[in-house]
Amino acid sequence: MPRSWASRPAALCELPHRGGPQTPEGWRYTAWAKWNQTSLHADWDNIAGRELYDLRSDPGTTFDFPGYADSLALNPSYKSLIDTLHADLRAAFESFE
Repeated sequence: MPRSWASRPAALCELPHRGGPQTPEGWRYTAWAKWNQTSLHADWDNIAGRELYDLRSDPGTTFDFPGYADSLALNPSYKSLIDTLHADLRAAFESFE
């Protein structure tokens, strides 16, 4: 059974945005959605920020992997990938609401 946001600690519910990573093979995508303090739901039409990192060559041995240096989220070449990852992230996030 999905966990309700209402059962989360009060401090978590006071944050203005919610987000989380979607990490399919070789990528890390994060979106930060505006959080409705009353209904305790993310407003997925109001995105405060996005991050996309290409980790396909990450050896998994360091936290300083160069792929984390530059987010690709604003690069139009990745729009299709971002749209797909965003839909997946939203679906995963909403499974907890």
